[in-house]
Amino acid sequence: MTRNSRRFTRRATSFFVLLALILGTVVPSFAATQRRRTRHRRTVVHRTVNTEPAVRYFTVPANQVIRVRMDTELNSRTARVGDRFSASVTEPVYGESGIEVIPVGSKVWGRVTVVNRAQRRTPGNISVSFYQVETPNRARYTING
Repeated sequence: MTRNSRRFTRRATSFFVLLALILGTVVPSFAATQRRRTRHRRTVVHRTVNTEPAVRYFTVPANQVIRVRMDTELNSRTARVGDRFSASVTEPVYGESGIEVIPVGSKVWGRVTVVNRAQRRTPGNISVSFYQVETPNRARYTING
């Protein structure tokens, strides 16, 4: 080999070694970079709001007679305003829509509101108001009556 060809071979070898070193350091750094994560937009869920009340209210017509049997004895001599009592429903009570609202066997809870004691020639009088109904399955409902 001639002198020029040896120089050329050395330079070419040096060039390829240098190129290998550069590529050996640069290529792994590109491989180590992470891809950017794409952000997914969250889907907006539109929910419809139920406008119906959670509790259904039933109405019994005014002046509706509710037949009950007293569980607690009341008399005008011993009764006082505020005394509580209970009575059992003997006939079902239907609401304005025809649905049975108070079944037979329900208990009605009430309070004494007015007491007029019996006199010699006038009978006694007790006025009451009802505030709660307990159905046979033990569910209690507030009433105004």
